[in-house]
Amino acid sequence: MKKLFIAFFVIVFIISVAWLFYLSFKKSPQKSPVIAPVKPKLVQDYKGDLSSSLKVPAGQFKTVNKLPLLVVARKVFTDVYLNGVASFVGFSEPAMKLDDSQEGLTYFWKNDGDTLFAYTKSSKIRYGSRGSIKTSGKKLSDENIKTIAEKFLVDSGLLTANNFSFDSTQYLKEDPSKKYFVKSTDKDFSLYHLNILPMSLDYEIISATATENTNYIEITKDGGVHSFQLIVFDSVQKGPVEYPIKTYEEINSSIGSAVLIDLGGEETPFKYLPSDTIKNIDLDQIDIAYLLDSPTATVLQPVYKISGTATLSGGGNVRAVLYLPALSGL
Repeated sequence: MKKLFIAFFVIVFIISVAWLFYLSFKKSPQKSPVIAPVKPKLVQDYKGDLSSSLKVPAGQFKTVNKLPLLVVARKVFTDVYLNGVASFVGFSEPAMKLDDSQEGLTYFWKNDGDTLFAYTKSSKIRYGSRGSIKTSGKKLSDENIKTIAEKFLVDSGLLTANNFSFDSTQYLKEDPSKKYFVKSTDKDFSLYHLNILPMSLDYEIISATATENTNYIEITKDGGVHSFQLIVFDSVQKGPVEYPIKTYEEINSSIGSAVLIDLGGEETPFKYLPSDTIKNIDLDQIDIAYLLDSPTATVLQPVYKISGTATLSGGGNVRAVLYLPALSGL
């Protein structure tokens, strides 16, 4: 009888310990996995010597000391979501579809004045109007512009309310020689341009092939939406670890490894430009952005977007933009 009692007590004790261990494990928060940063996928296509010098005074360089990686989850496009957006911007016909070797299944709508493309692989959607832009003399306030943009993005179903923000308003005007819009001033412009930022992020998200924000909306002077582009994320979260970023001295010493991304809007691929195209670049601006280095990337890291004036061997000056990994040691 005594042995039976002891055996029963031992069994109850083991079950109790196991149950307490299970409850402890179940209630303990699961930590986000730590992702080790790797060098971003930036390729130097320009074959010449980038003789660049940093002209930003050390005393004027202001930045943070550490930054986290970003972990993003893209929205899965459904017919219901895309058809809702298409209907909102004025398309009544069903989407045409094609399988793109790079973008995967692509939906597109087209009429006499507008186009809408949705790329399922990268969760990117872009809209543009080819209609003439009214050159109204009135100027909208910054608050009005952002209210118009926010209402459009939410009412169309593109984004959810209180989940995004805008940076400061920029101004664009059409450049007839280049057949696209260039940055201008509030005294001479055709479009308002707003970069769209995730609510929790103070920096824009850029791609490895373009120097502008991947997410933006452009408004006409009369308050209509002229174009937008979005990579739609279901979530954007900061990683659990903050990493030291390059100091001014580290930037200056590694500027020779920065990658040329833009040269005055040059459309010719850099690898086909003569190696003596650029005489030198005086870099006068440093910004931080998060780099989307591939269409399906899920981890984004900060880079320095460094810009300045490039003197060309054939004469003339243009703006140039270079990217440099911001994390120290990369």
